[in-house]
Amino acid sequence: MLVVARQPQLVLGPFLWAEDGTVWLAAALADGSASTLAAPYAGYLHVLPRAVALVATHVPLRFAPWIFAWTAVAVLLVPVVLLTSERARDTWNAPTRAAIALAILLLPFSAETFANLTNTPWRLGLAALLIFVLPPSQRAAARGLDLTIVTLSAFSGPLALLALPVHALLARRSRWKSALLGASAVGALLQATLLVQSQDRAGAIPDIGRSLLRILGGQIGIGALFGTHAVAYVDARPWATTAWTIALGFLFVLAIAVARSRTPGLRPLATLALLVLVAALVGGTADDPARRLVELGTPPAGGRYWLLPILTIHLTLLALLRDPRTRRAAAIPAALALYAIAADFRHPSYPTSATNRAIAVYEAAEPGAEVRVPLAPPPWEATWRKPAQERGLGR
Repeated sequence: MLVVARQPQLVLGPFLWAEDGTVWLAAALADGSASTLAAPYAGYLHVLPRAVALVATHVPLRFAPWIFAWTAVAVLLVPVVLLTSERARDTWNAPTRAAIALAILLLPFSAETFANLTNTPWRLGLAALLIFVLPPSQRAAARGLDLTIVTLSAFSGPLALLALPVHALLARRSRWKSALLGASAVGALLQATLLVQSQDRAGAIPDIGRSLLRILGGQIGIGALFGTHAVAYVDARPWATTAWTIALGFLFVLAIAVARSRTPGLRPLATLALLVLVAALVGGTADDPARRLVELGTPPAGGRYWLLPILTIHLTLLALLRDPRTRRAAAIPAALALYAIAADFRHPSYPTSATNRAIAVYEAAEPGAEVRVPLAPPPWEATWRKPAQERGLGR
């Protein structure tokens, strides 16, 4: 119910998000074979969204937005399910587990990673990290689910490269986690190989300067404490640099708190969040890294990269509230974090009638016809070409 309350379109009429239509579904419609699972995009494998797209082409295509959206919801809820499992009870008490679960579901500045298939790998990576943090389950079914989640995470997007060293640290002294680490390592190695093969540019890392301050202090610091609208509001003000600097100072204080914290799982999460942040700032496959950095600093771009850093901020505040020595100092920023959650509770909605009409036109079209399909967020759109051979009910 909480997920639907944040995004009512999940029951009123889901939308296809960006690469959901332009890449995953377009490739599945054009090819229709399992070979699409091995096709890299932006230098990486994306097995999960491609697999879901293949399934969606074997039912009436009008159900594709529903299949995509509710698969994303299922992945979104995996960490919550893990937190309610028996093995999590020895790691955190019930109130802490409930607070962590709510933080994951209510995170501000998270519309880009909420209930859409394209950005599901970021949520899947969070679930994989939680599996390494928690004690191994003794149940065969649970272990099978763990292996499935870790493997899908490793073969779906770039997060596997950054998560591998964190997984390795958490897998020590556990045979089962070492086996999971093997799956993570295989995926990371393959992703790294594909990424290297896709790189055909050279150049120095640009001077990040103001853009770095804008991202750290604005998108992450202010986004975590005041929400999406506040980020855009501050960005347009002449005193924005001052606000970003203050927020950056707050992040440094929290970083010290994380380094000293003994809360289970907090430091591994912070480490992974830092690796994601660094990779987002200096990596990627963009031809112009300087331009990419400016684009990442423009609200609300880059939300998928700020998911783990903002979650780290909220869980650090939770840890500080639980400690009597730091409770008073953490009260005000924690209250601001609650404000951000309330301000960003409802995610944007997008029109779907044009998408549904275009899908109906595609289903009725003759082989070889091309149909333009509007997607979310505007102005994204896909062009689907109907193949000569019919391969499924949605074709």
